[in-house]
Amino acid sequence: MKIIKERIVLVVISILILTNCCACNSKSKDKKDKNEETKTTAEFQSMETKRGDEIESIQEYVEGNELKFINENADYYNDSLEVNKFYVYGTHFNFEGSIGIKKLGSNSVESASLCLIDISKSDKDISSKVAGAIKINFENKGKKVNFNASSVINKGLFLENVKQGTYALYVVVKDSKGKNLFLPLENKTKEKDINYYTVTNLKDQSNREINIYTPNEVEEQKNSKFMFLNCYKKELPEDVYDIVIDPGHGGSDVGAIHGSYYEKDLSLEIAKMVYENLKNQGYKVLITRDGSESNDDYSVYTSYEDNGRVTLACASRAKYALSIHLNSSEADMSKGGVQIYCSSKADTSMARYLADSVVKDANTYTSNLGGSFMREDGVYSHSFGATELAEIRSIAAQYGFAPYDVKRGDDYLYMLRELGGISTNAYTDGRHPQYGKNKWVKANYGIECCLCELAYMSVEEDFNHFMKNKDKYAKGLCNGLIKAIENNK
Repeated sequence: MKIIKERIVLVVISILILTNCCACNSKSKDKKDKNEETKTTAEFQSMETKRGDEIESIQEYVEGNELKFINENADYYNDSLEVNKFYVYGTHFNFEGSIGIKKLGSNSVESASLCLIDISKSDKDISSKVAGAIKINFENKGKKVNFNASSVINKGLFLENVKQGTYALYVVVKDSKGKNLFLPLENKTKEKDINYYTVTNLKDQSNREINIYTPNEVEEQKNSKFMFLNCYKKELPEDVYDIVIDPGHGGSDVGAIHGSYYEKDLSLEIAKMVYENLKNQGYKVLITRDGSESNDDYSVYTSYEDNGRVTLACASRAKYALSIHLNSSEADMSKGGVQIYCSSKADTSMARYLADSVVKDANTYTSNLGGSFMREDGVYSHSFGATELAEIRSIAAQYGFAPYDVKRGDDYLYMLRELGGISTNAYTDGRHPQYGKNKWVKANYGIECCLCELAYMSVEEDFNHFMKNKDKYAKGLCNGLIKAIENNK
C-alpha cells in the first residue's frame, strides 16, 4: 500500500507543479487563427537553474516535499497526452502524440507548448521551477488533436541548451475559450529510454548526459507512464563520440572512376583531413574506415557487420555525421559542382552551411543539376518515389523475401536512412541475404547525417579543380559543420 500511495502522490504533485508553472505560458503574446499550426521554434528559452544534490529517485523527491502548491492559474485538468512516438535525431528531441477531442470539451486548440518543469529544485516558489518551453505543432483532426514538437526531424527541443536538473515533461494547451489545459506526456510506446550525451564544449571539454525516461512502474500502476528528463555533467564514455566521418565506398567497391583515380581513395583522403581538423578543434571524432579493409570487401554489403560503416557510426552515439563522396554522371555535362544531400525528413539548415562553406573555401560552385531531388541551391534529398519503390519490390521478388515497409518520401540513400533509426525509417533488418542486419533499425536515437558530393569526377574541369584544392574542400566541410553546430545553439 505504501508503494501505491507514493505513486499517487507522484502523479498529484506532477500535475500540481505543472498546473501552476505553466500558467506562465498563458500570458503568451502569440495568438494564431485556430486552424493555423503553431510555429515551431528550435530555440530553447531557458532560465538558469542550479542543480542541488543528485536525486536518488522521483519518489524520494516527493517524500521530502510538502504538498503546499496552490492551483490558482489552472482552468482545468483532464488527462494526459498519449505519446505514440518519441526520438532524438542529432541534437533535438521530438515526439508525436494525441488526445481525444472529448477530453478537451467542445473547444479547439489555439496554441500548444512543450514545457519542462524543474522538480530537482527545493525552492517553494513554483515560478522558479519553470526551466523552459518551446512552441509545438498541433492539428485538430477528427476525434483527436495531434501534436508534435516539430514537423521536421532535426528540430524540436534542442537538448544542448537544457540545463542540469530533473524535469517533468508536459504539453500546455490553450483552447479557443482562453482556458489552459495541462497535459503530462504519457509514454504509450515500447521505446527504450534515451541516453543522450551533449556535444563536447570546446571551452572546457565538458559534456552532459541527458536521460529521457519513464520511471520504473509498480505493478498496480502500469498504465501511468509519465515522461521525465534528467540532465547532469558527465564525461563522455570511451565509446561515445561527437561526430562521425564516413569515407564513402571502400574495398572492392571503388565508387566513381577517373583514369587511375578511384572515388574510395579520394574520399578517404578528404575524410582523414576532416577527421584531423575536427579533432584538433577539440571534438571527439570517429572515422568509419581507414583504408586497411581488404580489396575483397564489398563495403555496401558489409556495412552492417561488426566493423562495418553503418554499425560503427550507429554504435558511436554521435550527433553529427558526414559521408564524403565524389560524383559522376554518364551524361555529357559541361559543369559539375557541389551537391550536399540531407534527409528528406529534415530541414536543410545543416546542408546549407556545408554547401556554402565548401563553395567559399574551395572557390568552387554548386551543381546546376535541378530535378526533383533538388531542394535549394546545392542542397538535395533523394527519397523513394515510384521508380525506387518498384526497384525494391523487384529485388525482394528476386531473392524471395517480403518487401521492406518503405513509403514514398523515405530516404533512398542508405547512410542517411540507416543512421537515423526510427526517425528516418531505417529498414535493413537482415531479410536481404546479401546484407547484414542493422542493429539500430528500431533505435529511437539517430545521427544527423549529410552526404557530401564534392565534385564530379566525370567533368574534367571540376575534377581538376578538386585535385588541386583537396585541402580547401576539407576545410570547407569542417567550417560548415562547425557553423551548423554553433548556430544550433
